[in-house]
Amino acid sequence: MSTFPITTLPVDAKIPDADILYRAYLVPDPPQLQSLGLTAGLAEKVTYRILDGGETPVNVGRPIAYDLLPLYEESGVKPSPLISQKLKDFEFRLVKCACAFRSHDGTPHPFVWGQLKITLSSLAGGDAPIAFDVTPDEVTTQAEVSREVGLSPSLEFKDLKLGAGQVYMKAVKFTELRPTLTAFGKQDSVTGWEYAATPSMPDVRGNREGFVLVMSPRGADYRVAVDVQARVRENFLTKVFSRSRRWDDQDFVDLKSLDVPLTRAVPMTEHELQFRFATGFADLALERAGAAKAENTVVIAAAR
Repeated sequence: MSTFPITTLPVDAKIPDADILYRAYLVPDPPQLQSLGLTAGLAEKVTYRILDGGETPVNVGRPIAYDLLPLYEESGVKPSPLISQKLKDFEFRLVKCACAFRSHDGTPHPFVWGQLKITLSSLAGGDAPIAFDVTPDEVTTQAEVSREVGLSPSLEFKDLKLGAGQVYMKAVKFTELRPTLTAFGKQDSVTGWEYAATPSMPDVRGNREGFVLVMSPRGADYRVAVDVQARVRENFLTKVFSRSRRWDDQDFVDLKSLDVPLTRAVPMTEHELQFRFATGFADLALERAGAAKAENTVVIAAAR
């Protein structure tokens, strides 16, 4: 046997309450909305409409670290010569990371993109640990695509564009693999996963988890910081009750839909999140967004 399956580790698809690092409500940043072409007034109204909809809470799991050497020994697997050499100066831990995007069917602003970002840093200020490897790496889904292509003067196929000088045009249908999950930051101190919606999976809601194989200098403690961001597709044709009284459906008559980045995580207790549909919640969320930051860091102690 040359490998051991990480599925033998105690992995739960649902994050138990005791393993939740923080609960938060994701909110837009109005100045960032202005960069999408909205006026300051309209950006504020879009922000309040999303918050009044109440559908952008997330749970973030507490990172759980497993020492690799006992796992190797239990599985009867010996590290390769290269890893054995590295073990003289470095430690390896398998760190489980998880989050949950908590929306539901029919939401007027589904999560169409999400990110679970892991930042590794040294407690003593030395060399930062790195993500030696991550899993899952990429998950794709199939989609039927129809595209018009032309043959350029340099005999290259190009997507058809007016005035591009194509001499031959044809509609081509083919099956395209679209990533629904993509890992980033391998061999770096900032790593994680991005999740994307597809026509067959229009929302990235639900529980998400992955493993980071962390390599750190031997004897050095380090921090694992976990951050979550998302993007929602705001459908202005779907009714949302204006609990904040800061906007009206007439404000959005020129808009059909808009992809809105949610870049701020406002810490909330589960009790507070139960009242996210109540009048006044939007004001509370925005007030906290300017002052509070979720406690997103766990310290992993070195082997002693």
